Amino acid sequence: DNQYLEQVDMNFVVDNISDILSKLESFKPKDALAGINNLLKYDIDESIREKLNYVANLLSLYEDDKAEDELHKLVDMYGVEKEID
Repeated sequence: DNQYLEQVDMNFVVDNISDILSKLESFKPKDALAGINNLLKYDIDESIREKLNYVANLLSLYEDDKAEDELHKLVDMYGVEKEID
């Protein structure tokens, strides 16, 4: 009865958050929001789910800078940011 897609590992989550963050840094908040909504379809850690919902809400309020800060915090907390080539 789980409403989510399969459970995913932390690397998958962090990679997705990094991608979302780079979209936001490229001034593509709609793409970032789409990425968040996609990630929320998976069975992920509840505290991360809450944060992503909070970030999605910030984006809907056009608070892109705050959303970016929150995503940076998530990446710092859960993984190392991928180096940008």
